Amino acid sequence: FKFDLDVCDESIYAFIDLHRRKRDSMEPSDVSRCWLKVAKILFRDKDSMSRNFNLLKSLFRQTIDTMPKMDGYSLAITAHTIAKLSSLCEVDIDTRLWDALEKRVITIQWTDAQQISMILWAVAKADKQLPRLMNHLADAAVSKLNFQERQNH
Repeated sequence: FKFDLDVCDESIYAFIDLHRRKRDSMEPSDVSRCWLKVAKILFRDKDSMSRNFNLLKSLFRQTIDTMPKMDGYSLAITAHTIAKLSSLCEVDIDTRLWDALEKRVITIQWTDAQQISMILWAVAKADKQLPRLMNHLADAAVSKLNFQERQNH
C-alpha cells in the first residue's frame, strides 16, 4: 500500500484530500481498502453520513474504473461495503457500479464461499437484478458444495 490511510481517521474531508492526491498511484486493493476506511469514518458520524456520502464521487468513478482489475477478495469487500453504506445512507448507487461488478464477477473462477456470500449479500441489499452475476455465483457455490461433499466422503 503506497500511503497510510490512518492519517485521515478523523474526517471524511481528510480522506477526500488524501484520495485526490494519491488516487493515480492506487492499486485495485487500495481502492477496496479506501472503502473500508470511508465506512469507518462515516459510521462514527452517523448524523452527517448521507451528506458526506455524496462527497465520494471521485472514489466511485475510480472504483468503477478499477473493478475490471480487482481480485475476488477486493471485489467482495468493495461491493459489501458500498452496499452497506448506501443502505445506511439511503442513497442509490450509480448503476454503472453494479454493471461493472457484474462484468467482473462473471470472469472470476470463484472458490471462496465467504467472498461469494459477500457479493450476493451486497446485490440483495442494493436490491439489484443482476441475473448473470447471480447465475455465475450460484454455479460457483454449488461447485464448492459438491467439492466439499466429495472431500468428506
